[in-house]
Amino acid sequence: MAVFVAMTVGWSSKLGLDGRLHQVAALDPESGAVLDADAQAGAHNVLLLGVDTTTGTDPGSDTIVLAHTPADGGAPTRLSFPRNLEINRPPCQGWDPAARAYLDRTVPAETRTTIDTAYRSGGPACVVRVVQQLTGLSVSGFAAVQLDGLADMAGALGGLPVCLDRPVVDGVLGTVAPTAGAVTLDAGAAAGVVRARHVQGDGVGDEGLVDRQQRVLAAALDGALSTSTLLNPFGSNAFGQVLGTSVVTDGMDVDQLLAAALTLRGIGPETPFVTVPTAAETNTRGNAVLRDREASALFKALRTGAPVPEPAPASTAAVPAPSTITVDVLNASQRTGLAQDVAARLRAVTFGIGSVANAARPATDTVIRFSPDRSAEAQGVASAVPSARSVPDATASGVLQLVLGDSFDGTIRAIPPTPAGGPAPGPVSGACS
Repeated sequence: MAVFVAMTVGWSSKLGLDGRLHQVAALDPESGAVLDADAQAGAHNVLLLGVDTTTGTDPGSDTIVLAHTPADGGAPTRLSFPRNLEINRPPCQGWDPAARAYLDRTVPAETRTTIDTAYRSGGPACVVRVVQQLTGLSVSGFAAVQLDGLADMAGALGGLPVCLDRPVVDGVLGTVAPTAGAVTLDAGAAAGVVRARHVQGDGVGDEGLVDRQQRVLAAALDGALSTSTLLNPFGSNAFGQVLGTSVVTDGMDVDQLLAAALTLRGIGPETPFVTVPTAAETNTRGNAVLRDREASALFKALRTGAPVPEPAPASTAAVPAPSTITVDVLNASQRTGLAQDVAARLRAVTFGIGSVANAARPATDTVIRFSPDRSAEAQGVASAVPSARSVPDATASGVLQLVLGDSFDGTIRAIPPTPAGGPAPGPVSGACS
């Protein structure tokens, strides 16, 4: 009888969690954008977004990852889309992120915008449409998870056991997790781990950030579906409340969401992590540009079950050494002498310094202003000053300025000699398997 009661309580709790998921219409399996439909039969493609809503009422997609499992049950592939990937967004039904509901109006198409605008403008259906148009893959499941919700999940479960490949020491947030390996994250640490974008050792791109977000999500769902949680109605209810306000999904229950998170985390068979091929340098709008030939080959391989092609090097050109970069430093903050101080610190890590002066007007943001002919050098400055936002100026030439606003966090770091588009440093030895 006791076993029966426990099974009943656990099953009831699990059904309760399923009922908390906020379901919306997102999938479009009959879309004309789906290619090689017969070859795709039996394959699963789950699109998972990590959405940050703390920077305003208009949330963008922080991470966009597709978990592809082939029809033959072979090893899955994690396909990551850079949030600044330039696309031509189709017209989409409007989306209210606060109400998590569609609006009775159409958002017009927009050319030369970024992929993260698809969710903020048109919600789940729009980002599914964009991904299917880009890849020809049929998306069979969708979930968007608010990043602040992951921190709340950690609090509801009394901490999340997570294995980290390296310490999370971020150039903007500071030390979030001081050690690699098995750690238990409280709500504050979980919030930092899923937002840390400038972590030492991560290398180029967002692969490290995406991986950490999926590890935290998988740990949260794994903990929620553990026997001890399901048999504790109070704990399960607390987690369910967070789940209900943090997750938007279509075509998935809690078990399927957990399976997708575990796939993205790389648990089970070896799971390749593939980033959509882009050019080594951003364009004049600061956006990543798809390498059409390599991307088409990759997408076709996923659709047809062929081996995933080895990524071609984005460029043989290296990021310029700091000693070859000369940058002007301007103070737009309220801190007297900041430009001189930062210029001295940049010289200490071998940058060349041009003019050092006060900006024409005060500013809050710290930005790197650059002309197209100096975009590679601007990437070098961005690596050294992680709190700066890059702002290209297509009308200028010969311009490279670091404008220090009130947002400057004081971080200046040396640049490792890594080729542009080259492989990211591997994980800390012995940290996680």
